[in-house]
Amino acid sequence: MSSPRKPVKDVALDANTFGDTPAAIYLVELLNNRNDHVLARKTAKVLAEGRELISDLARAHLEFDALTTKTLARLIPMLSEYFHNKSVTPLRIIDSHIADLAINVLEGSLKTWKNRVQKARRTERSTARNLPPGASKQWIPAKPLSNEITGEVLRNRSKKYLQRKGKPDTLY
Repeated sequence: MSSPRKPVKDVALDANTFGDTPAAIYLVELLNNRNDHVLARKTAKVLAEGRELISDLARAHLEFDALTTKTLARLIPMLSEYFHNKSVTPLRIIDSHIADLAINVLEGSLKTWKNRVQKARRTERSTARNLPPGASKQWIPAKPLSNEITGEVLRNRSKKYLQRKGKPDTLY
């Protein structure tokens, strides 16, 4: 005797499950519409693993001083390449559009760190120019910036774009 299976519930992810950016909201909307539990689970796994890598690099840089700003700057393109190729392979087999959106969400986090690193490297170079000969260079961490692009800024840009193109604003 086997027990009867419970009916499968619809995929009902919250709009901000993967973040508050337009790509993350659109990704959730597509996953809810596709109603595929396996696809939703694989997408969540890819995004969680990618964010874990980014946060571990950030912690190594900011909290433990294990990575210099220069090394972090060199690792960001490698991480981007990993996201584009190896990380999303299981998603790309099922649905390439969902895979592209997952990459977009992860790349948003990488862009934030890339901007932070660029600002810190510029500051490092300008302070190094003003040091007297023989003085040691100062290490400047890539900390959050005051003018970072947030999900709210991206949503406003997206709304303006949709208005300009005459498209309906349905996701947010």
